[in-house]
Amino acid sequence: METVTILFHGNCFDGAASAALFKNFYETSLGHEARFVFVPLAHEVGFSYDDRMFTGDVNVVLDFRYPPSEKVTWWFDHHRTTFIVSSDRQHLEARPDPDHFTWNPEAPSNTGLMAKILSSRFDFQLQPWHESLVQWADLIDSASFETPDVAVELLEPAMAFAYFLDQCHDQEILVRFIEDLSEGRTVDELAALPFWSSRLNALRQRCWDMVEDIKGLLEVKQRVSFLDLSDQEVAGYNKFIPYYLAPLINYSVAIMKREKQFKISVGTNPWSKGLTAETRADIGSLCKKYGGGGHFAVGGIPFPHEHEEDARAAALEITEYLREFTSRQDSDRKKDLLEESPNFDILDQQ
Repeated sequence: METVTILFHGNCFDGAASAALFKNFYETSLGHEARFVFVPLAHEVGFSYDDRMFTGDVNVVLDFRYPPSEKVTWWFDHHRTTFIVSSDRQHLEARPDPDHFTWNPEAPSNTGLMAKILSSRFDFQLQPWHESLVQWADLIDSASFETPDVAVELLEPAMAFAYFLDQCHDQEILVRFIEDLSEGRTVDELAALPFWSSRLNALRQRCWDMVEDIKGLLEVKQRVSFLDLSDQEVAGYNKFIPYYLAPLINYSVAIMKREKQFKISVGTNPWSKGLTAETRADIGSLCKKYGGGGHFAVGGIPFPHEHEEDARAAALEITEYLREFTSRQDSDRKKDLLEESPNFDILDQQ
C-alpha cells in the first residue's frame, strides 16, 4: 500500500478542509487505497522546504507556499505571497505535470479552488457535503459573513471549528478532524458528536472570556486598532474581536506571544463601509516586507522569541503606517466629496 503524505496549512480551517477533500478525492475518484500521513505546516521564522519532509510515495502540499521540489506531486494554493523567491514561480511554470499544480490568488478558499479543479480536470463527483464544506471554507477564509458577531459568538459549528483549529496544537485531534470530515460528514454533523460538542462549547466560553479581556487593552486611533498580548503566552487569538468591539475601524494590528514565536497579526475590517477594493491597503504585501505574508486583506509575521523588541517595533511601525494610510484616504475622500458637492462641509456637520 502506498503512502500519501499531505502537508497543509496548519491551525487553519481551510488547510484542514483541503486535506480532508484531497483524501476523499484520492480514495473515491482515483480509487487508490493508501496510508495517509498528515503534516501541518506553519509560517515560521526562516521557513524553507527540505526534501526530507516529503516522505510519501505521493507528496501533496495544500494551502501553503509553493514547494520547489521534484518530490511533490500535487500542490494547490491561493495565497498571494506563495512564492518565497522569484525562481519558485519559474520552477512552477516548468513543471511537466501542470494539471497537478494550481495557484489562484483570487480564489476565496483553497478548498473551493481544489473542488473546482478536481471536478473539472479529474471528474471528481462533488457530493452535497463537499459543497457545504466549500461554502464554509469560502466564507471563513474570505471573512464574508454578514457581521463580526458570527465570528466572535461562534454559534455556527463551522465558525467554532475554525477558531478551535486556529489554536489546536494537538496533532492527533487535528488529524481526527480531517479524517472525520473526509468520511463524508458535514461540520454540523461533526459538532453534534459528543467528542466535538464538549470541546466546542468550552471553546465558546474561552472566546467570550477573551472578549472581556481585550475590552481593556484595545487601543483605537485613526480607525486602526492596536492590541498587545505579548506579556504572556496565548494559545490563540480571535482576530475578529477588534471589529466586534470597535466596528468603525478599518484595520487591526495585534502582537502576541505564542509557544514558539511572537506573531504579528494584521487584518482589514471586512465590514468597514469606507473601504473599497481600490482604496484598501495590501496587507499581504505589507507583511511580506517584514518576513511574513498572507492575502490582500489579512496577513501575519513571525518573530523568534529572542527578537521580542524587533517584533514590537514592527507591530508599532505597521500600526503607524496604517493610521497614516487611513488618514490620507480619508482626506482624499473628503476632497472628492467637496469637489462633487460644495455644501458637503455644511451637510457633514448637521
